[in-house]
Amino acid sequence: FREIMNFDLARFYSANRFSSLVTAHPFLNNVSENRAYAHHNMGMILASMMDLSATGKIDFSEFGSIREVLFRGQRMGRIFNVLFTRKREIGDGDVTGELSSLRTESEIEDSERFLREELGSLRKEIESFSSRIRTFSVRAYLEGLDSVGKLHEEMEGTI
Repeated sequence: FREIMNFDLARFYSANRFSSLVTAHPFLNNVSENRAYAHHNMGMILASMMDLSATGKIDFSEFGSIREVLFRGQRMGRIFNVLFTRKREIGDGDVTGELSSLRTESEIEDSERFLREELGSLRKEIESFSSRIRTFSVRAYLEGLDSVGKLHEEMEGTI
């Protein structure tokens, strides 16, 4: 697991380096790179891999599918963050958010609608792995993601 954990940790650091670069040079921010890098700062894949490594009951034939689920779940976590922290980030002058590179309210509304649609698609994609993964309950994982989404929504303006 050491090599895998180091890989995931490097993605986490890379996401934070990207945010630092954008903070120092706001003109660098763009939706494509933000979507490619920023979700790794959630650390959800890294935390999940730590949890899995501690169980000692991983079916390694499922490992690729497990990573697919975790990757999509982490993206969902980032979308929750993007949707429900935007107003606070504007007030704070935070330029690292996925929507902060957009210029008009219309672009922002379109992007928010796209993100909500992406959440639905990601959820369905994760659900489709239920029959392929026995190492953990994909349904319970989705319930956890739903809780994360509700928490973000309830804390909008605070987080």
